[in-house]
Amino acid sequence: MKYLQFLFIAIFSFITIQCSDDDGTPKIINEEEAITDVEITVMNTTTLQEITYIVNEENNDGTFEIPLDENENYTFSVRFLNKSNLNDIKNITEEVIAESDEHFIFYETTTSNLTISYNADDTKDSNNENLGLIQNISTGNAETITVDMYLIHEPATKTGTTRNNFGGETDVQIRFKFVVE
Repeated sequence: MKYLQFLFIAIFSFITIQCSDDDGTPKIINEEEAITDVEITVMNTTTLQEITYIVNEENNDGTFEIPLDENENYTFSVRFLNKSNLNDIKNITEEVIAESDEHFIFYETTTSNLTISYNADDTKDSNNENLGLIQNISTGNAETITVDMYLIHEPATKTGTTRNNFGGETDVQIRFKFVVE
């Protein structure tokens, strides 16, 4: 009988020790949301004319064009959407803003005929660095300009002149053309 008591206590102790690390709290897993569409809003700061464009897998082949007037200033803003369920469209921009320390939006182009700078109303992270959702654009003379826009997740830095300077992972990359006329 003492042998059974000893065996019961030994097994119970082993189970208790093995399970003691589990505090019952579920682990929070932050899965990345799918981004199916990028909504681009361009506003001429002189005329206040505003046009919204949608870039998705159907037109993200580098031929998508946004017309701009030469020698003008624009405000350029982006939103990230998940339209995989049209009955439940999600604005992923809210998550990007909430995790601004972990995200950065970078615009890459090789022309000097276009100036892209941060807008004063742009969202800032905890280090007071711009996220890149709202930009100022100044055009020069007529030209067609290819632009690559990247939503970067966990960049190593938020300063650089090419995508390779930032590190991190690319959550979204779109390519479009500004047609300055």
